[in-house]
Amino acid sequence: SLAVNLDLDIRDEGPAGLASAQVWVSQDDGVSWSQGPVVADYKTVAWKAPVDGRYRLAVVAEDKAKNQSALPKGRSDDQFLLIADTTAPLTYCFTS
Repeated sequence: SLAVNLDLDIRDEGPAGLASAQVWVSQDDGVSWSQGPVVADYKTVAWKAPVDGRYRLAVVAEDKAKNQSALPKGRSDDQFLLIADTTAPLTYCFTS
């Protein structure tokens, strides 16, 4: 399925508290990024890949003092890789 629920654990370690969080998506292995769904409860968010493919996902959060985590760029260890593949596997029948 192209639709998935992403399990998240988004926290603010500082005193301000979280104000918002949003998933960002790259379809070209980190070359370019676009805004994805807003995360309402900081634990899970529904997301649907537009087509089969390989996606990089990152979370950008902002606290109530307006401090924002870095916008994603390139590839890094704090991103997630997701592969959407809705094509059924081929089956072969071998006879001897």
